[in-house]
Amino acid sequence: MNGAYSILVLVLFLGVLPMIFGQIWKGMLDNTGYIFVYLSGFITIWAIFQLLGVPMVLLYVPLNVQVCIFNVVFILLTLIILYFKREAIKNKFKISKAENKSIVLLFRYFSVYEWIYFAIVIFLIFLLLYYAIFFDVASWRSDDGEYVVISSSAIHNNMFYTTDSVLGNFQKSTTLKYKLCGIYVFYAYVAVISKLGVAIIEHTICSALYLLMSLGAIFVFSCLYFEKNDISSKLVFLIITIILILFGYYSRFSLTMRMLGTIWHGKSILATMITPFLLAIWPFLIEKGMCLKGFCFAVVISLAAISLTLGGIIVLGVIPAIISILLIVRFRRYYSLIYLPFVWAFPILNMLLYISTK
Repeated sequence: MNGAYSILVLVLFLGVLPMIFGQIWKGMLDNTGYIFVYLSGFITIWAIFQLLGVPMVLLYVPLNVQVCIFNVVFILLTLIILYFKREAIKNKFKISKAENKSIVLLFRYFSVYEWIYFAIVIFLIFLLLYYAIFFDVASWRSDDGEYVVISSSAIHNNMFYTTDSVLGNFQKSTTLKYKLCGIYVFYAYVAVISKLGVAIIEHTICSALYLLMSLGAIFVFSCLYFEKNDISSKLVFLIITIILILFGYYSRFSLTMRMLGTIWHGKSILATMITPFLLAIWPFLIEKGMCLKGFCFAVVISLAAISLTLGGIIVLGVIPAIISILLIVRFRRYYSLIYLPFVWAFPILNMLLYISTK
């Protein structure tokens, strides 16, 4: 019974909720489909944990109180989104015969090569999942003294950062390096509501989920930079990328190690999912012009990135700036600079808070 409850909660929180939250950003980018909706919804969840979780950690709010607050916030946001998107959701359940036929034709008129490419992609994805979940290399998990222990001790003590993650001794305070990242609150919250251990959440559930999300970010990249009907190029792009990942373990700092070894670590998520996602969508986000929805999404991405690791400050500082400069030089899109304050605001605040303690 407990197993069924845990599965149900994980499906609702890690599966359904991101799709609901992603409805906020649906239609913002063309030809990206439900993968973009899911990824943007999950990014929104990380942003909420950064926006609410970090202040509560700094104010020493007990974990059980934090869980209650997040429950209320997620329920309210879900009801609000479902209310305002009710017509769009209702229409989705009224798929016309023509739309049904188009879905069937999409697979029926796959060429032989496209079917071969598709089969190779599926095989390689399962191979990656095997390595990410079952191929255990102890040296890959050295940072679990932070990611697993911090969230686990918070559940045990009902308070964050009261136990030294290395020695297990009581501590009055810890560095803001950890307190300013909401990912630890995220893992503790998921473990509490699912009644599973933090190690199970991170090493098994999130290993598989984040790997698929990282591949999803790469697929969004291919959808934006290849023609809509050029399925072969998209599949070949995925095949080449996956092969490079499989054979790219040349050091502990490689993308292969981050994706297949410790993908639940915040810096790994930043490298394997947020960075390619940001590289893919930023030019197209700016192409939409100056709009409130675009500004809000820039803020949400920035919150999600710094919730994972303080390294998100650098990524958000460099990538949008370089892309904006290139767009100005090539296309004279000076309005791209207006997006930078929105994506820089919270990272700069995080940086100032961290420097103030040094």
